[in-house]
Amino acid sequence: MTNESLSPDVKRFIGNYINSVEQLDVLQLLCEDARQTWTAASVAGRLYIQSGSAEMRLDDLAAKALCSRSGNNPTVYQYYASNAATDLLVSQLMQVYQVRRDTVITIIFSKPSDRLTTFPDAYCFREER
Repeated sequence: MTNESLSPDVKRFIGNYINSVEQLDVLQLLCEDARQTWTAASVAGRLYIQSGSAEMRLDDLAAKALCSRSGNNPTVYQYYASNAATDLLVSQLMQVYQVRRDTVITIIFSKPSDRLTTFPDAYCFREER
């Protein structure tokens, strides 16, 4: 399966919702059992990542309506798609990710980074008034 053989909808979903492989791994973990709730610490322990990074990824997924967030001390997260179409795209992405991890990772890394698009702005010369 090549990049071209991925459905345009899945590629668009990656472009709009997935910022990193770590974030996709967090989403995959949440999808394994949609009924299970997770804390940032439990996700971090399961994926061998820093708790702060897990929390950042989970909060981003919640902001994109790909998981729910509830409670405090600790906050718990659970897979939740805002609609059936999104749930289907997540399911398709998870299937592709299991079979063609390299293809999905290539798409993620080929996306322009926010840092790359904002870095040149730091060197814009403007007229002083």
